[in-house]
Amino acid sequence: MHLSLYRPRALPFLGPVCGLPGHRCGRILAVVTPLPRDRQLRLARVLSQWRHWDCDPPLPAEPTVAAELGPGFSNSSYKVSSADGRLFTIRLDGVDPAHHGISRQAEWRALHSAHRAGIAPRPRYFNPDLGALVYDYLALDAEREHNTADVARLLRSIHALPPLHHRLDLGERTTRYRRHCTPGHRLAQALAAIDHTIDEVLAWQRGQNNLCLCHNDLLAANRIVSGGRLQALDWEYCAMGSPWFDLAVVCAGDELGRAGCEELLANYLLRQPAQRDWQQLATYALLYHHIEVLWFADTSPEGVDLAAKVDQLLAAAGQVQTLGLPQG
Repeated sequence: MHLSLYRPRALPFLGPVCGLPGHRCGRILAVVTPLPRDRQLRLARVLSQWRHWDCDPPLPAEPTVAAELGPGFSNSSYKVSSADGRLFTIRLDGVDPAHHGISRQAEWRALHSAHRAGIAPRPRYFNPDLGALVYDYLALDAEREHNTADVARLLRSIHALPPLHHRLDLGERTTRYRRHCTPGHRLAQALAAIDHTIDEVLAWQRGQNNLCLCHNDLLAANRIVSGGRLQALDWEYCAMGSPWFDLAVVCAGDELGRAGCEELLANYLLRQPAQRDWQQLATYALLYHHIEVLWFADTSPEGVDLAAKVDQLLAAAGQVQTLGLPQG
């Protein structure tokens, strides 16, 4: 539902930002476009907490900002380096986590589990009052790309992680976005046309109890091959949920097409997908497209073709109407 924090632009010109209360001049570096004052202060406060970062050996001094990472629809992130050459990412909240059903505590716990499993960067520092998270910066292995089988294995690893006391309630999430969304005329018409189908799918999925820890946003932009392994980034939407929603996010978000979806399902299920599998994928893909459209309509980020998103949503609704809901 938002782009990767790990797709850096060309390295910007960096210059010192001075006059930050209680902070030495020059420890924060600004990109060409000056950061908003509030973000400068938050970044300064996170850096000033460097002694509390979980690092072994301890950091020798306060890190400095090397580059802004982005773009991201939800948050802003910065690559920082320590005097001894270690690299980290600082992520600052750009949206209200509660408004989007995000649990930063659940994300922190999931990151620790995922790092131990070798599928996520190591978390180093967490401060919900500042809306800040620090974790190891992962360098991209430029010589190695990942394929559908790799993604299936990554999903299986995620779904095998220890459970959390935080659940993704797709019905509640849909209700929240419907309440806050003020769609234009065409979007309102499109949403009204599929409301009945959406409500039927939501009623069906409330009876599904096959829950596991899910990433819930494993788009291509949130995956990286680093250190010879495919790893998952941006765990803020992680929660207990249906593994089929995770599969639908990949299939729908990556626009895999029928052959790509079949390959992903076969590698994940370790068998060829049956009719019920296609029905489950279609139902959760519809919910994904619906939430995505409501999210974009609510947040209004730049550079998003909302009309194309609506067309994908209507096509997903048609697929569910054709296949029907899973039975049994």
